[in-house]
Amino acid sequence: MTRRIVGRLAYELRKSLVTGWSTAWLRARCAILGFKCASEIEVCGPVDLRGPPETIEIGRGVRLVSSSWRCSSTSIAQSVRLRTYSTGARIILGDGCGLNGTSITARTKMVRIGRNVLIGPDCMIVDSDFHDPWPPEGRESRPGFERDADVVIGENVWIGARSIILKGVVIGANALVGAGSVVISSVPPNSLVVGNPARVVKIYVEVPPKGVGVCASAAGIQDPTSTRGIAATGTLTFHERLYA
Repeated sequence: MTRRIVGRLAYELRKSLVTGWSTAWLRARCAILGFKCASEIEVCGPVDLRGPPETIEIGRGVRLVSSSWRCSSTSIAQSVRLRTYSTGARIILGDGCGLNGTSITARTKMVRIGRNVLIGPDCMIVDSDFHDPWPPEGRESRPGFERDADVVIGENVWIGARSIILKGVVIGANALVGAGSVVISSVPPNSLVVGNPARVVKIYVEVPPKGVGVCASAAGIQDPTSTRGIAATGTLTFHERLYA
């Protein structure tokens, strides 16, 4: 019993020291670099924060975790990275959202994360391809600025670990993105998407009060776009069984 109490006290002390120092350092850097930082944020570990002044906004109660010690679900391979490249770019983190080793890059457009969004370890969100895809001989020399596009993630979205959100994507409120997904097109609200490229495998009829949802196919909703993955295959993939 005594060992357990001592271990708990040591854990809480380490948490307070690491979180307190990391949070104070981030606040100081935001003030120096000209970024907006609201109250009640919590930071654990180093955060790579770079860009022109007034291009990054961190909302109230945001949690930025860059340490595997603080992450409960899995290890974190990288620190949180918030990077803007121009005065027209924006990264906006809504109140209460949580990032775990997340990399967000805005080159010329806006990446907006809504309120209470949860982002699992080592996810990547970008507003650009950073090179023109075609013709191939121009990939190195042509940055393709005209192809950049905003990324908007609605409130209460949950993005699974090591997912990638590409330019131009809009994720509707309350949606879930399965771990390891690559999202290349917009996601409807109250839906679950999985895979590479991500596709809709479930639509929740309404926002469940206690985290329990109803699948659109089970409720008799005929939507060939949102239930195509289940109706066409007849059997569930590993990811679909995982979230069923």
